[in-house]
Amino acid sequence: MELNALQIGPYREGEVPQPLVVTFQDAYGNPLDLTGYAAEFVWRRHPGEGFVEWDWSWMSEEDYPPNVSVATVLDQTANKGMVQQTWVPGNFELAGPISPPWYFSGVMWISKGNIRISSVRYMWEVNTSVVFPTI
Repeated sequence: MELNALQIGPYREGEVPQPLVVTFQDAYGNPLDLTGYAAEFVWRRHPGEGFVEWDWSWMSEEDYPPNVSVATVLDQTANKGMVQQTWVPGNFELAGPISPPWYFSGVMWISKGNIRISSVRYMWEVNTSVVFPTI
C-alpha cells in the first residue's frame, strides 16, 4: 500500500457524492497558486479478488482501462491551490464479471507547461444498493 494513499467513501452503486476537492501545497504546506494550470482526475477500477482491509498491494495498473475526467481548478483568489472533481451519474453504476464490492483508485493531476504534479492516491469501494431511490 502506498504510504500517502487516502481512503474515501465507501459508496453505494448509483450514488453521486459531494465533489472531491484536493488542495495542492508546496513543501512548506502553503497552497500553490494554480492560475493557468489544467487539471484531470484519473481513476481505475480494480478487481476485488484478494482484497484484505485496504491492503492494495495486489492491485495492478492494468486491471481495467482508466477513466479520465477534466477537473476544475477553483478560483485561486478565494480557493488557492484547490482543484475539484465533480462526480456525475454513472460514475458509480458499474456492472461486470466481478460482483460488488468494486474497488477503485484515483489521482488528481495538475499541469502547466513542463510542470506536472500529482496528488496522493485516493482509494474507495462501491457496494451494491438495495434499490436505486426515486429522489
